[in-house]
Amino acid sequence: MAKYYVQVEAVNLMHMVYDTHDISTIRGGSFLLLAVIRRLAHHFADRLEKITTAASQGLFAVKEGIDIGGIEVEILDFLCQETAGHATFLVAVEPDLPNNFSGVLERLQAQIRRKQWRMPTIAIPEYDEAEAECFLDGWRPGTVDYSVDGRETGAKISAATKFRRDQGVRLKHDLLRRILGDRTYDDALNAKDLGELAAHSGMGVLDGKIAYIHVDGNSFGRIKRALCTTPEIRQAFDEQIQDGCRAPFLRELLERIDNDDDFLTQDRNGKQARRLEVLLWGGDEMTLIVPAWCGWQVLDLYYQHAQNLIFEGVALSQRAAIVFCHHNTPILQIRRIAEELVGQAKKDIKNGIKSTVESADEFAGMSKKDKDEVIARLSDYPNHRDGNAIHYLALESFDMLRGSLGDFLNKYYKKAAFEKLLVYAEGMKTTLDHLHLIQANVPRGKILKVIDALQNGSREQVGPLQKEMLASVAPNRRAQVSAAFENIVAEYDHWYWIADLWDYVPEWKA
Repeated sequence: MAKYYVQVEAVNLMHMVYDTHDISTIRGGSFLLLAVIRRLAHHFADRLEKITTAASQGLFAVKEGIDIGGIEVEILDFLCQETAGHATFLVAVEPDLPNNFSGVLERLQAQIRRKQWRMPTIAIPEYDEAEAECFLDGWRPGTVDYSVDGRETGAKISAATKFRRDQGVRLKHDLLRRILGDRTYDDALNAKDLGELAAHSGMGVLDGKIAYIHVDGNSFGRIKRALCTTPEIRQAFDEQIQDGCRAPFLRELLERIDNDDDFLTQDRNGKQARRLEVLLWGGDEMTLIVPAWCGWQVLDLYYQHAQNLIFEGVALSQRAAIVFCHHNTPILQIRRIAEELVGQAKKDIKNGIKSTVESADEFAGMSKKDKDEVIARLSDYPNHRDGNAIHYLALESFDMLRGSLGDFLNKYYKKAAFEKLLVYAEGMKTTLDHLHLIQANVPRGKILKVIDALQNGSREQVGPLQKEMLASVAPNRRAQVSAAFENIVAEYDHWYWIADLWDYVPEWKA
């Protein structure tokens, strides 16, 4: 009997995960999908051999001698029961292709996408009498009473939202154990909500502000298609991401949190709780929320673990976005901006590689065709130096959310090249140390004068303004500050780093 492979995938995630601003509902929808794929692997262990289980997708090999007739329907029935019919799953089954496992993966993915095109974009709720729409998701029938700490009265939410929210509340203090598979983290307390996570009167202007961090792999799909030629290699790829980077990072982060009073808070019962929210823990992607005052340090810690991530001799680089904002900024808007920034980082990493190749002496004698081939190869598989890069945005008001991200960037940065504002993980700490030194010794108003000059196209004013700043620095610190300026503003556009991140680079903690 021919060997078969099965792919299971949750699709149309917008209406399962990202259709409310309620953190518990988002958490519940996101991690429910991860949990149910893992439960599927356990439930069908007598017939399916797990290859990988990611955030919303599972890949399995059908065990030898198993009749696959009806297995697709059985899997869908199981997933429907586990999610109470509120999520949309698709199943693809493909026979083995001798010596062509990559071809099997492509066929499975193509089958899933074809089925998705024929599916409704939502799991349509059953008819129920309702006087109003769901208070949280805004479109399903509101049928279940809802209140938060007694603040809302008379509100109702949908059955789907209640199901996900209940899951998210239960997961709140069990999530770290589930991710790490370590009972050390049983009943680990995290901040109740983003308000509690961000509240810290000792942090000045950062009191009440968060850092939303989203990380995505560079060309992970392309790398998997090229390198994962057997089920064992495909499984090893995911294990390398999780065991070689994500899990060690999270363990060290938790250790640091537990030894940093500013990263801890107290819940309403006086118990210590971590200022940490994990919204997504996938194969290619990860989303965290931490207090604004430690956002850069969390990213730096992550890239310390990610900088040596290599699979089959190929560097696995990752781009990221960090958005600083008030804790009550609409979370779905923050997510949209973060994903757009990550997409922009992908383009700007490629532009950076192109610029490097075109200006480097080692490629000077190459023809344009050969240079283009080098650029394409390096862009398809960016190394850690070029690919581990972050775009940031500091949202000072809700008004900045209006319109598209591109419109805002063009309006604010004007003549600046936004691609040059990428912060590369290699040397990130040094860059941020220089920013902190400048901010500690130079008046903010003088920096804003430089920004005004750049926005008005008056670059000739920048040099005199910089000299004026250095003249105002205490003599015993002038040499250090001068060196910091030399490091930061070798690119004119990097003056925006100083201005944009003025409040978001607190003193570095070891």
